[in-house]
Amino acid sequence: MKAAFRAAPALGPTGYELTGGVLRSDAGWALPLTEVEAVTFVTFTAARLRQMRLDLFHGGHRRSVGLGLSQGTDPAQSDDYRQFLAFAPAVLEELERGQPGMQVTLGEVGRARLVMFALGLVAALVGIGLFVLALATGVTGARLAKGGGAMAALALLGLIIAWGAHPWRKLPELTPRELSARFRRWLADLGRA
Repeated sequence: MKAAFRAAPALGPTGYELTGGVLRSDAGWALPLTEVEAVTFVTFTAARLRQMRLDLFHGGHRRSVGLGLSQGTDPAQSDDYRQFLAFAPAVLEELERGQPGMQVTLGEVGRARLVMFALGLVAALVGIGLFVLALATGVTGARLAKGGGAMAALALLGLIIAWGAHPWRKLPELTPRELSARFRRWLADLGRA
């Protein structure tokens, strides 16, 4: 099976091919799916970019099958989105055939997760620290009321980010078959749109 879709809106499509249990990319890599050690599925929206990524880990390397759409893109009109939703289940099903019992972790792992946790923690500490500093320096109540909302918002946002990415929490998992079924359902829903 072959497919091509964009990893980011500004990039050209990356081609992928799945034959004989080996996943190949135009990016110059080939990965036998029987050698995959871990799999994650990441989806997020940030800075006008909607990203979906299937990450396959082997030998300390991450190989990604990723889709990036600008936030304003209608998925029902996107050939890239349709190709990704058709190709990803084929990869997952082949992975399950070659490695029964493999689980797909949902969310960022490793360094990316630690960075998000650290950024959230820093934002929370800066928000709290600014508030304490304002109290300690004798800022008037009126000025504290004006700036306190922004400080509280920064602290709250930081806590939310840190809590969502805290590294000691076990991320949810699905079998490749369960995630594949979700992709197929999303693809079928596009046909009804």
